[in-house]
Amino acid sequence: MPGGHDIPLHPREMPSYSPGMPFPGSHTESEPFIQGGHHVHYPSKVYEENASLKATIRILRFAARLATTVIAALTAEQEARTIYNFVKTRDIIRDGRGPWSASTSLWPAILLLAVSIITFITGIFIIGAYAFSVKRANAISNAHSWFSYAVEAAHVITWIVVAILYRVGKTGNDLWGWACSPLAEQIQPNFEGVVNFTKVCKRGGRSWSLALASAGTQLLGFVIFIYMFRRWRLQKRIGKP
Repeated sequence: MPGGHDIPLHPREMPSYSPGMPFPGSHTESEPFIQGGHHVHYPSKVYEENASLKATIRILRFAARLATTVIAALTAEQEARTIYNFVKTRDIIRDGRGPWSASTSLWPAILLLAVSIITFITGIFIIGAYAFSVKRANAISNAHSWFSYAVEAAHVITWIVVAILYRVGKTGNDLWGWACSPLAEQIQPNFEGVVNFTKVCKRGGRSWSLALASAGTQLLGFVIFIYMFRRWRLQKRIGKP
């Protein structure tokens, strides 16, 4: 206006304003949240922390699932080859005996193979879900419930137990223990071209190492749980679902 004077606005022309809300054109560094009928403002860094935790959890989940799936595939391949070698050669007789122990114990190899296949199939299913929807994969992988936490804990315990049993099962009558025994080395010349006990022995060692690695990778689930718990506390604080 000429003269530098502003004409006061009529009351009807005044912008509406409600308590607890910023004036039009003002800037705030926080986001509002209604709690008990009142507006509560939290600094934007709180929401940034929530988003950061969410991203970290997703990355760790995917990395853990991918690692366990790959390890399970390698373990299953190792044990499947060993069991196949046994089935294929067990009836071959040379110098009055077969290549394997007369009382062969198959349960360590079968147990490790079965758990590896189950872990691999589960991992492929979840990774496939990630390819279509992260939200769907999260729901499948680990829903926010005590039941899902119990399932994950059971998964970790299962792999630890399997790794221990596979090693304890190395008594000399199992496929791994027999292939590494002095007797297998002694009869190897008679079964040259039939079965290579040195390779079977090394495969058994790799399978055990992979089982330990899988159990260790499963423990990453506890790290993820810590991040989930931190985010749950943060969400509870800001009242965000």
